[in-house]
Amino acid sequence: MRKAKASNVIAEQQNWEKIFYGMVHMLHSQQQQLLSLASERKLLDKDNISELKGISIYEEKRRLLDGAKADWLLDLKQREVSILNYIRQAALLSHQKPSWFD
Repeated sequence: MRKAKASNVIAEQQNWEKIFYGMVHMLHSQQQQLLSLASERKLLDKDNISELKGISIYEEKRRLLDGAKADWLLDLKQREVSILNYIRQAALLSHQKPSWFD
């Protein structure tokens, strides 16, 4: 009877050791998964920041381009006005007779 009780205690200890080491293994696996997920999240955050910076740079270039286009159009309009004024002055001068021909 003593032998049976001793073997039961040993078997129970072995079972508890298996459970304990199984839990240790499970916790170690979870820790590795958490570290991996944290690393992936860090990379995704960096990618997201890079993407946002890219969008910001794109928007800044777009704004600068729009400003340059507006300046260019304004310059074209000013040139058009100058040319029209020059043509009007030339037309007025061509219709006037010089006074020394009278």
